[in-house]
Amino acid sequence: MRGQQGRITIIDIAEECGCSKTTVACAMDERTAHKVAQKTREKIYEAVRRLGYLPNRSAKALRLRRTYTIGVMLPEPANSFYGNIVLSLQRQLARHGYTALFAFWETYDDVETIQRALDMLLSRGVDGIITGQLSGVHFEKCGVPVIRWQEPGDYDSFSSFPHMENAYERLLEILQSKGCRNYALITNALDAGRAAIIRKLFRRKRIPLRDEFLIDGVTSPHKACEAMQLLLRGGTLPDAVLANNDYIALAAMAEAMKNGIRIPEQMKFVGFDGIPESEYLHPSLTTFFVPPDQIAEKLISLLFRRMENPDAAFMSLSLMPELIIRDSI
Repeated sequence: MRGQQGRITIIDIAEECGCSKTTVACAMDERTAHKVAQKTREKIYEAVRRLGYLPNRSAKALRLRRTYTIGVMLPEPANSFYGNIVLSLQRQLARHGYTALFAFWETYDDVETIQRALDMLLSRGVDGIITGQLSGVHFEKCGVPVIRWQEPGDYDSFSSFPHMENAYERLLEILQSKGCRNYALITNALDAGRAAIIRKLFRRKRIPLRDEFLIDGVTSPHKACEAMQLLLRGGTLPDAVLANNDYIALAAMAEAMKNGIRIPEQMKFVGFDGIPESEYLHPSLTTFFVPPDQIAEKLISLLFRRMENPDAAFMSLSLMPELIIRDSI
């Protein structure tokens, strides 16, 4: 017998399978499904598919005092790396029965706009927040779990930072073997943590970094071209350019080639993120890569852990970036 307005209910599934509605509910919840015998689970799942049962998320949300919505705050996904992160988060949250509510920002230093985005997410009653690195934005009084990406500290976080120095040390050994002595860094505040790790490595290796080769505030391909023009006007050229992401590296490399610089003979380029475009342009770009699906998985696992155990100790997870050697070095 169909429930109200002809909608199939959990009672219908229970009657069809000859079991209690508690057993059906248990089988439909991935956290408790293992408690139901496999043969019974399969019978329930078959009935769900055949009858077209859709769980009543609103009723479940009211019962558990959850909205089953997760807020995600990231840079706008014009960079395909962030776009892939967005897709991975959306897909994986959906598999857990959650909806992602996204808030993007164009400039990472616009604290007022980002704070408004945070307030918007909180006003929608999100159960938790996943966010990128945001200086000056206060999450302490959110009242919901917050997981930070690429910003390790005294909170739950995921980043590649614990492995970053080792990854760049391997790169540096390769560049030195190819005769590189002078290095330029093209960075911005969003990647200040990674830039600090690179500088620390250079100090440890006693490799000087010339002030004129340190260019900060590069947040777009246009600014990357301007940064390269500045390097080209400086007289002595860097042997290698380390950029904060692949888009910046590709734009800077294109500007160098436009001005007659031969890549990699006269100048070598390295990016970060491993976007698909970096492989197919010429010359192909050497880069570091952490799979977006794995990033999303780590962030979501941290968030669910905090949601289930609000008083648990803070945890930081990390992944080793993979160095992908290509034609640009």
